[in-house]
Amino acid sequence: LEKCCGLLLMALSVAVAAEEWVYTVRPGDNLWNLTERHLKSMEYVQELQKINNIRNPYVIPPGTHLRIPIAWTKMLDEVSAQVISVHGTVMLQREGQQSVPIKMGMQLLAGDEIRTVDDAFVTIEFADKSLLRVQENTQLRLENMRILGDQGLFDTLIDLREGRTESSVPSKSEKGI
Repeated sequence: LEKCCGLLLMALSVAVAAEEWVYTVRPGDNLWNLTERHLKSMEYVQELQKINNIRNPYVIPPGTHLRIPIAWTKMLDEVSAQVISVHGTVMLQREGQQSVPIKMGMQLLAGDEIRTVDDAFVTIEFADKSLLRVQENTQLRLENMRILGDQGLFDTLIDLREGRTESSVPSKSEKGI
């Protein structure tokens, strides 16, 4: 892995660019009800129609992919991650606090930095049940962990500064979407 990489873990069946959510239209969806459910303001209906070249905002064929800027989405919740296993010396640096050893069961927050040394690793479980195993001699920062929209779009961004990780992402969310 490169020294700096982002990992976006999503629970919906979406394709994602760094600042965009690609939503797959389902039966009954239209720009009005999608905007009401997922976006900060109804004022985005016309913009959403424009950027996606939608002729009729009330009738969109199921399976159509809509590009939605992440900045327009409702942020429902900041979420935490949980340490589910730790081996060796793994340190947590939280802003404004002293560095502390990571222990199993600890909650990790956006902004936390993790550093492992020789023969050390930690496995982290995120809100969408995805797992990240941070390998030895690795430093990373949990940039953001949040849920967007009302159906649980999980947005997790990790800045891998050095070292390597392995991830496992569930094929479906708990909501079955």
